[in-house]
Amino acid sequence: MKLINMQYKVVAHTDLFDCPNDICSISLTEFAVTYQTASLVQFLTVNNSKIVAKLSGQKMAG
Repeated sequence: MKLINMQYKVVAHTDLFDCPNDICSISLTEFAVTYQTASLVQFLTVNNSKIVAKLSGQKMAG
């Protein structure tokens, strides 16, 4: 995942857990990523031009 500025320059990046199935914007600074190969949700937060990733330990209901 890459964070770009207003000039489309990459200012931060982070590796994702796996190939994403879907990405959903929760707020202006929070995103949720789901994966087809795992029933997990990864939450990404943008703070001070940095991306902080947290992997949910709970499986999604299926």
